[in-house]
Amino acid sequence: MKPPRILVVDDHADFCRLAQMSILAAYPGADIKTASDGRQALTKIRRWKPDLLILDMVMPGLDGLKLIQKLRADPRTARIKILAFSGLVDGIGSQAISAGANAFFRKGLGLKELISTLPEYLPDLRPASLSARLRED
Repeated sequence: MKPPRILVVDDHADFCRLAQMSILAAYPGADIKTASDGRQALTKIRRWKPDLLILDMVMPGLDGLKLIQKLRADPRTARIKILAFSGLVDGIGSQAISAGANAFFRKGLGLKELISTLPEYLPDLRPASLSARLRED
């Protein structure tokens, strides 16, 4: 069984690294890549075929909303789980959900909550403590 693939998309490299490290600490079996904008994400999505996106809504160029719309319109990518987030909260969460995101989280404060919900969207994802126990058996 292949490890669940997660693509973190944000134009702030520090957030991408923080999210990547936090996810790997909680779920060491995950396969995680990052993208710095919507266009780079689209290229990686087509080549790498992630199971789930953690997507910033506000980025230069191809923003999160436009990326969600593109992904949902393409049958090859329409089923990818999308967890959207933003530091802005005025209506952007409802726009993300309306466009097809599976959930919306507030950037920063919601990272821990977002990470804790990953198994809801990726049933094969195993928490660190369970992964360690399975390796010992």
